[in-house]
Amino acid sequence: MAGLSISELKKRPGRIETFATKLKQGSAFAMTPSGSIIAENVIINDKVYDKNDSVKIIKAIEMAKKIVLVSKKGDSVPIGKLLKSGEFGGSGGSPGEAAKGNRGDMAEAIFAAAITARFMTKNQNVTAIHIHALLDKLRTDKMQQTHEYEGLNMNPKIIDSVTLKVGLAIPNLVALQDRTIRASLSDVVASAIKYANAPIIVKWAKMLYENNQRNSIEIIADGIGDQTGTKVDVRLRIDNIATNVNVSLKAGDVKQFGQVGGSGFDKQEYLWKTLAGLNVSAIEAEYVKLLSQKKALKSIETSYGEAADKFNAEIKTSEKNVYKKLALGIKFFATMNEENVTLVQLNKEEAKIYKFDLLFNALQANETKITAKLNTSKTYPEVNFEDDTGEILLTVRAKTENKPSGEQYIRNYVEKGPLMGKLVATYA
Repeated sequence: MAGLSISELKKRPGRIETFATKLKQGSAFAMTPSGSIIAENVIINDKVYDKNDSVKIIKAIEMAKKIVLVSKKGDSVPIGKLLKSGEFGGSGGSPGEAAKGNRGDMAEAIFAAAITARFMTKNQNVTAIHIHALLDKLRTDKMQQTHEYEGLNMNPKIIDSVTLKVGLAIPNLVALQDRTIRASLSDVVASAIKYANAPIIVKWAKMLYENNQRNSIEIIADGIGDQTGTKVDVRLRIDNIATNVNVSLKAGDVKQFGQVGGSGFDKQEYLWKTLAGLNVSAIEAEYVKLLSQKKALKSIETSYGEAADKFNAEIKTSEKNVYKKLALGIKFFATMNEENVTLVQLNKEEAKIYKFDLLFNALQANETKITAKLNTSKTYPEVNFEDDTGEILLTVRAKTENKPSGEQYIRNYVEKGPLMGKLVATYA
């Protein structure tokens, strides 16, 4: 297994910072061919640096020609004896193995840190420096953790309590402390900054800055807590009272915002009844028959086709009522009807905010005509709800998988299309 070289340490953005963070946190560095070391300090170009002095260590490594780790017992290990583990571009394993993490889960912590920074500074714009400073304080050995900070006020004698509560799986917390991975999330950081500096957050921060009161501010991103009955990933509470900042977060170009899983016909009934008030019971016998013959795709196509036909038929007799039911169904899948929930999409260094409460009025105001069209040209059938130009508001698509028992399991995904963004979304 390859050893770590100084040139490899400098090769990619974030590696030096990861090295310094591991030193400061007392994390073990794997050695080659075996063993590990926890460094008490580090010698760079024959000068000794305390492991906690990350700033000086980072600057010194940038000019380094020689690096030696020194353990508490006084054992010295040159950098070439350290394993070139995944976090430094290699394929070595634990204890220095590469942290991967889930991008969407890590985005929750980044997003929450951005909002926290806003309420700490109140009247200052949030920057990447603020976010990284807060992320650096997250522990890697505790899934649920609370961090207390002070929030400035116009009256300097009054200091608010700002609490960041984070619930993340250990691999995500470890990955967030890997500066190479952190660097790959720079677009998410930029998007989170856009939201933290947007009017909805600025308005709250300004009010609390000027109200001459001591407030308790909580930013909660508990991805591993009890999420039953909620779509909210990050929420803001002030003096233990809910606010209108309740965010369902999506990182990247994620279209899905709802799902119904299960192969039974009751799942198809629930899907279409909930989404648009449609009754597909007429094809139950055919659906069950095809499913029993292990023709899952054909059974889905039968149900989807019935739903599309029903939607188009009802539009002709009661257009306004059908659109209202569709708008309410979309809102349910997006928010589970929880008050003041918005979907925020962090993508391409932007924060796009979807407010599904606005959908019905937007459809009416724009005189949008929606038609349901069954599409069987792809691997899996889908129904597209689109306007008369073919622009898609919503897609319901299916996917099948086989359980270990051989039973076919069906997932029905509810996804927003480009027209949805035009009707109910704004950029922060």
